[in-house]
Amino acid sequence: MLMQLHSIELCASAGAEDPGVQQLKEALTQMVPPDTRAAVPDKPFLFAVDHCFPIKGQGTVMTGTVLQGTVSVGESIELPSLKLCKPVRSMQMFKRPMNKIVQGDRAGICVTQLDPELVERGVVCAPGTVPTFTGAIAAVEKIRFYSGQVPSKAKFHVSVGHATVMATPIFFGLPDGEGVAQDAALAMMMENLSSMASRNPAPIHFDAAHEYVYQEELYGLEGRPLGASPSLKQTQGDGVEAYSLNDPDCPCHYGRQWAYLQFEHPVTAPRDSLVIAAKFDGDVHGEMCRLAFYGRILSIVDPSKPQDLQQMKVYKMKEKRGTIERIMPDGQTAIVRGMFKKETDPSIYTNLKVTTADGAEEGTIESTFGKSGKQKVYFPNGLLVASQGGSGDKTVVLRCKRYIFDQNRKRLKQ
Repeated sequence: MLMQLHSIELCASAGAEDPGVQQLKEALTQMVPPDTRAAVPDKPFLFAVDHCFPIKGQGTVMTGTVLQGTVSVGESIELPSLKLCKPVRSMQMFKRPMNKIVQGDRAGICVTQLDPELVERGVVCAPGTVPTFTGAIAAVEKIRFYSGQVPSKAKFHVSVGHATVMATPIFFGLPDGEGVAQDAALAMMMENLSSMASRNPAPIHFDAAHEYVYQEELYGLEGRPLGASPSLKQTQGDGVEAYSLNDPDCPCHYGRQWAYLQFEHPVTAPRDSLVIAAKFDGDVHGEMCRLAFYGRILSIVDPSKPQDLQQMKVYKMKEKRGTIERIMPDGQTAIVRGMFKKETDPSIYTNLKVTTADGAEEGTIESTFGKSGKQKVYFPNGLLVASQGGSGDKTVVLRCKRYIFDQNRKRLKQ
């Protein structure tokens, strides 16, 4: 781009400048990105190493590019993959000694007492700023050229920093009713793509205190089907109706999606690293795209600490259906069958709210009734049963949330 501008200026200097050439210069100038060499004050030093070699009598030189921040001769830098800190002995740019280098500079950094055989491609940073981790939360997008499904709990090759590690994602998004319009979702995806390609990306909001719904898979621009999510566990009772995932009339949810990534081996990378996930175990001779999704890390999670995981309020919706077998003489208490198996622990569901299938009446599960899995349900406002064909059967529905990272697997919430 700069060479094009220079050529236009040379042509213009040969004679009177044509108005069209001037307009072209102005248009090209507007397209030139801002100078990235000016250091961002609040960004710690980060240096991408592409080569390392020894110089006898001097030390070990690491060549690369300053991705962010600044460093000066005498300051300490860290090789995070080795957990090793070294002071900067000297620096050069294009064979010229430098006392300080800033974001955008190509430079060589010389340190002492470092075995160059231990360093390949990687990063050098300000001490303590690049972590090693085995779990992370990332804002993600499905790659539209990937033709297969991208399921939760499947294994993917995930490239992060300078490493590619096997990882297992768990996808989640905003609950139904908190989405955006489809055109807004497309604009959001384009914004994310542009942001993720930048060294200084726009922040993507993630509220750890908010509740998110678990997704069996990562969805693309087609959106997440409402009322047909595979995470909605239903018993096969009377009158069960749900949209098919392939139903063209199925309403959809559009909005941001996230992934909790658990890596099989520790990863050393900046906290806001780009992640790219692929399936490399398919047919190598096929023509399908093997890149499944991409994203950017938002926060680090330690899977060995239950309290870290429990901070993520990701839930699965559970739905149980039963049938009213009979109504007690008080007109408010009903005996419900078919909602649970007889081996189910009744204490899990005691005091949870239920409704009739049409939502007209609401009750509370009081206790079990007998030993066959029946439940006693109390409807404070009474119960009107619509009799059909001489039968008093009516469907009762229980809907509740189970948080997938809660250590108490039996704890439910409505």
